[in-house]
Amino acid sequence: MSEELRRRERFLAALAERTHICAAELDYWPEKYCLALGEEQDFEGVVRLLRGPASDDSLQLWARGRADLTLEALVCEPAWRELFGQQEISEAEARLREWNAVDPKAVVAALAQDAAHPLYGSGEIDWGE
Repeated sequence: MSEELRRRERFLAALAERTHICAAELDYWPEKYCLALGEEQDFEGVVRLLRGPASDDSLQLWARGRADLTLEALVCEPAWRELFGQQEISEAEARLREWNAVDPKAVVAALAQDAAHPLYGSGEIDWGE
């Protein structure tokens, strides 16, 4: 087995460990991460998650104040950077910078306030006419 293949396996094990931490500490099971680990059992599944928009799992973890448990944070760790191309690393770094610039509690509170508005979802807006 090649060294890169062994490193990929160790990376997938580290991601699996994070999914268990999410379940134990946050009562959240990151479904997309688990699909990449379980059904596909494929490192390329992880790469596809990084190339698309931020996964629901990563956003859920960020909203819970745990961006440190995201796939993006794991990819940016020095031990794993060599496994990924510049595109994936740049995307992961950009997401982490964006998430660190915004307080998740403020975003969640604003969304909750919008959802609590009496006109939210009613389809009727009083335009003052």
